Amino acid sequence: MENKSSWWSRKRRTWRKLHLGVNEATGEIVTTVVSTNDVSDDQVFCKRPFWE
Repeated sequence: MENKSSWWSRKRRTWRKLHLGVNEATGEIVTTVVSTNDVSDDQVFCKRPFWE
């Protein structure tokens, strides 16, 4: 018989983040990135707008 802690470790979920790059002038979403919970927005996107 399987113990509860073993079952729980296989069922555990991890959070994901959806980072959105938005054109401020139009409000249009221009890019999306999915990452793990430990990645911040500034690690995903550079300071300079990438669509220029």
